[in-house]
Amino acid sequence: MQLLSSEFSSADLTNIEQVFVHVGPMKDPGMTVLRALKIKDSKFSGVGSPYEKASFSSVERTDDEALEIIREKLLSNPTLARDKATINSSKWLTHKIEITDA
Repeated sequence: MQLLSSEFSSADLTNIEQVFVHVGPMKDPGMTVLRALKIKDSKFSGVGSPYEKASFSSVERTDDEALEIIREKLLSNPTLARDKATINSSKWLTHKIEITDA
């Protein structure tokens, strides 16, 4: 699911387990650095990709202040009301995704 950062507080995120943000477009081909936040207290099933239950958003910056603004938007989202403890306790992790020409 692709979202604008302004949609984090209002989008239906019922089936989303993680939020990934990155600065600018995904590099295809190339390496893109993502920041990820777990928003559901659940384990990914062994079926399919964990990215199927994720939201991706291109943002202007991913410094600590910007990431906390995103966290606040997620906390105000009514579809995540039951997940506030997980959102509050989760740490923003860094991931790298490399897309290559196959």
